[in-house]
Amino acid sequence: CCRPRELGGEAESLRGEGLAMLSAVMSDLADVPDVEAVSLLADDLPPVAFPHHPVTPSTERRHFLRLARRSDYTLVIAPEFDNLLEERCRWVLEAGARLLGPGPEAVALTADKYELGQHLSRQRVRDEPAWHVAQGKPALPCVYKPRFGAGSLFTSVVRTWQEREHLLRSLPDMPFLVQRYRHGTRPASRSFSAPA
Repeated sequence: CCRPRELGGEAESLRGEGLAMLSAVMSDLADVPDVEAVSLLADDLPPVAFPHHPVTPSTERRHFLRLARRSDYTLVIAPEFDNLLEERCRWVLEAGARLLGPGPEAVALTADKYELGQHLSRQRVRDEPAWHVAQGKPALPCVYKPRFGAGSLFTSVVRTWQEREHLLRSLPDMPFLVQRYRHGTRPASRSFSAPA
């Protein structure tokens, strides 16, 4: 239900993806016996066919805490930028409710691509090293990406020094990282779990 503050129109696709996730979850939960699911949804999103409470930025927190207190579990769907996901996970705990998903500390770590890479390295998990943009010229080709962010917004592959100079002039005012480009045939995501 969030309205991203910094990314403006660039984040609209994330709102659509979040709404699709929420719709799928609500559809699945509607088929589970003895489960009554309800959600919060920004008042400027299109109409939906599942139970929800429309909220504005000024009413979201109050409604969120009230519903979390009344619920057995709270599942948070929000993007990782602007601390939106972490903050709402903290709201669940503040309400004394049970969070269905990772805690705020895990969300904060995974939302920071640089710190996550450092953490993985300390745990001896191989990952592609990342550098801050100010740490010098990288070998080409390389990938520039926001240190904090979601949905690959503002992520670019740079193959020439001219592309790099153009990109550096056009980047928004936020911290960026550089990584070596790894050629692949399709996008990929990774997930990890700790041993039981």
